Amino acid sequence: TIQLAIVFSLGYVVAMAFGWTHLEALFLGSILSITSTAISLRFLRDLNLVKTNEWNTVVIILIIEDLAAILLLTILGDATKGDGFALTDFGIIILQSIVFFVITFGVGIKIIPKLLEHVSKIKMEEALFISSLALAFGLSILAHFLGLSSAVGAFLIGMIIASTKYSEPIISKVIHIRYFFLIIFFVSICMIVNIALIHEAIWITIPIVIVAIFGKFIGNMFAASFAGNTLLSASTIGVVMIPIGEFSFIIAKLGADSGVIRDSIFPVTVLVAIITMLIMPLLLRAIPTKADPKSIIPTRLLNTIFYAGMLLRGKPDDQKPNSEQKMNVKKYAPVILVHIVVIVTILSAMNHFSPSIIALMNEWEIPFLIDPEVFLVILTITILIYPVFSFFGRTEKIISDVCNKITINFNSKEKKQVDRPLYKVIRNSLFMGLILLLVSIFISFVEFEDSTVIIIISIVALVIT
Repeated sequence: TIQLAIVFSLGYVVAMAFGWTHLEALFLGSILSITSTAISLRFLRDLNLVKTNEWNTVVIILIIEDLAAILLLTILGDATKGDGFALTDFGIIILQSIVFFVITFGVGIKIIPKLLEHVSKIKMEEALFISSLALAFGLSILAHFLGLSSAVGAFLIGMIIASTKYSEPIISKVIHIRYFFLIIFFVSICMIVNIALIHEAIWITIPIVIVAIFGKFIGNMFAASFAGNTLLSASTIGVVMIPIGEFSFIIAKLGADSGVIRDSIFPVTVLVAIITMLIMPLLLRAIPTKADPKSIIPTRLLNTIFYAGMLLRGKPDDQKPNSEQKMNVKKYAPVILVHIVVIVTILSAMNHFSPSIIALMNEWEIPFLIDPEVFLVILTITILIYPVFSFFGRTEKIISDVCNKITINFNSKEKKQVDRPLYKVIRNSLFMGLILLLVSIFISFVEFEDSTVIIIISIVALVIT
């Protein structure tokens, strides 16, 4: 999650710095976020790290990334069909995906094993294989028909079949046609690449490659050290998670097919994939990893990332939160989520009904001392006062516990929390982030014809923080 957030944000910022559109920036961030499963696991096998802690960690990360990629495909696919993309659309797509996941798993786990059991009784060697392919294509078509990515259906049916006792004979058949589909995949991908744009794409690729390498390495190494891995283990995980691959090509192809991204993005994706794949074995030797403990670069640079993760993790004795911290999290976390839902719901409702309210006010010719738009903004803020203040009241307890946990190793336990400078800095920073997040959500929902209102709201939020 940390790596996805870091790389996606960096990719988005770089794209906007190039002057690309908002949707193109979303595509680039998504392309750089997803790691190549085949390349990463292949290198771990070559390093004889199968069934090690590094292998298990990377496999779990890749599974989460695949799920994130499927969600991104669904979101971006829906965004390419319209003129824009709103936060409410994002929530609807996530809700649709969750419902599809739950229903498919709930029904599939009960029906698919019984169906395969009946098929296995047919006196035909290829019956299970053909049935599994039919199920895969069928659920993919259903997902596409429902407005989701077809990859969602294929992914889910694969997981369901893998949980049955017939998975091994089916896999043994699928492996033989895997290379056939791989050839079709890579041929179709390469046929889209315009060689005439390569010279233009090279200069764009350089900063993007730098962002991809540093963002993915730092994000994964930091998170791995935070999770309790050693320096060698964390750096190994960071390096093998650098290359982009299969899902990145699929995301880029989605943009190219829909015509919403510029032609140069696809050659950039191919060049970034090739460069990150070639640079990974060099980094495995240049950085202290399981492949080579020696380091060519100064180790203090890696120690900075490693100890930053260990800092947040704290000492082993501090990992178990006390009963009061557990009670605060258990008591307030669900309430905080409810408050967020209430705030977003109020903003969505006001955003949806505001044109009708303004039209009604103008029709009735109700005398107002202020503009109807400003009146609606004041009304919205008034309605939000209670849930917002209640939201901050609940989060204060949890934020205090988090800050206390982070700073406990650097300050005497006998000191009061308010007397610890580091505690106050982290606590205030978290509250500033929450305030700015709420303001950004508010501005994104409420439409203003006059930009002065946005400037005033932003200044007020800055003064408050």
